[in-house]
Amino acid sequence: MIQTFFDSGVLIAAARSVGPDRERALQFLEDPNRSFLTSPFVHLEVVPKAIFYKKRIERSFYERYFGNAKWYRDVARIEAVAPAEATGAGLGAMDALHLGSSSPVSRRRVHDHREAAQGHLPFQDRQGRVSV
Repeated sequence: MIQTFFDSGVLIAAARSVGPDRERALQFLEDPNRSFLTSPFVHLEVVPKAIFYKKRIERSFYERYFGNAKWYRDVARIEAVAPAEATGAGLGAMDALHLGSSSPVSRRRVHDHREAAQGHLPFQDRQGRVSV
């Protein structure tokens, strides 16, 4: 089973986009060989806006995703890992927090959600398995 941590951009693409970005994101979501990891940060990036703008279908999509994902909530660990991720890769705060949240996924390469939409995947574990 490939553990996969999506940033908010991939979820937004799956919920709102049309065309290849959406198709690519849904392809990963429907992969039976993947389990999904998430954090309160990703949830906070997408769910409140869907609620505020009364996007019921989008909200339902997110609720289903977050209900099935394994949550990583160790904020002290996230906070400890994020500065090293930020300085080591030149990341902004939220991307560093996402990487801190995804620490259960060992990775060699890190890319953003735009590359995932183009077919490049953000994380590769030590066995060479790739996950978004």
